[in-house]
Amino acid sequence: MLHEIGGTEDHLHLLVSLQPSHRVDVVADSLKNAGAEMINKLLLGKTLEWEEGFGALSLRNKDIEIVSEYIRTQKERHEKGDLIVKMERTK
Repeated sequence: MLHEIGGTEDHLHLLVSLQPSHRVDVVADSLKNAGAEMINKLLLGKTLEWEEGFGALSLRNKDIEIVSEYIRTQKERHEKGDLIVKMERTK
């Protein structure tokens, strides 16, 4: 189940609930492949290539709304530098 989606110029956050039988790596690869295919059709001659890898966190149900709010306000947080380190990629 998709709870929230949001991004900035260089990365994307998705908040999803998965069944225990779903492998996070398979779901991430499927989403990245489908997203790239769709976006590349719209880019008209340009090509989107995802970075290798992904990050994943597990949450308690009671934290879903907190993380949803973080994702909804991601662009503003990046502009202010008000980030939760665990939620952002590290370089």
